[in-house]
Amino acid sequence: MAEFFFAQLRAHMSALDLLPEDNASYATQEYWESRYIQEQEDATFDWFKGFDELREPLEQVLSNRSGRILHLGCGNSRLGEDMHRAGWTDIVNVDFSPKVIETMATRCAGLDGLHWLVADVFKLDEVFDAETFDYAIDKGTLDALLTRKHDPWNPPADLCAEIERYMAQVARCLRRGGVFLHITFAQPHFRRRFVETAGLQIETRVLTGKDGGFEYFAYVCVKQ
Repeated sequence: MAEFFFAQLRAHMSALDLLPEDNASYATQEYWESRYIQEQEDATFDWFKGFDELREPLEQVLSNRSGRILHLGCGNSRLGEDMHRAGWTDIVNVDFSPKVIETMATRCAGLDGLHWLVADVFKLDEVFDAETFDYAIDKGTLDALLTRKHDPWNPPADLCAEIERYMAQVARCLRRGGVFLHITFAQPHFRRRFVETAGLQIETRVLTGKDGGFEYFAYVCVKQ
């Protein structure tokens, strides 16, 4: 399962020779900061699916275009700016890489309502008050946190605890009735155990490309 995640990284970064020796590095700030420093300023990459393929589920799940959105681990994805141009008006993009936040803030200067902040997803309570977002989006961030080698059928307790801390931080930021939307290739029998840890009501949707192909999943998690 994780091999597909790594294949996307290898395809994107082969020319940069930035592949770490240990897959667990994909969860570290040091790896991503080094990568973004070495990338071109106009580089961009979207995990799994881009905005065009996600537009329909985004319009269905994030139906309030003026709702406040938290984009977790944004990297240099075009998702935030594409959503802004499509009519969503208040998007806060966070990443723990100062370099990529600086790059994206410069690239998107002039797009009012599109915000860029350096933040650790495990310490969102140091940046945001509780219950201040209507939506939160994770597209690749949780997958990166799970790249440490482990048995996907029986993940170790310390890894489960780490993901539970992440999910608790996300849930804390959401207003009641708010939605955490997680886009991933991870099948429900591997992923639901993690997104359910925050006591959210979960709906799983299958996403297929316009021409079929590899299935992705959208976990729509509503705060009760």
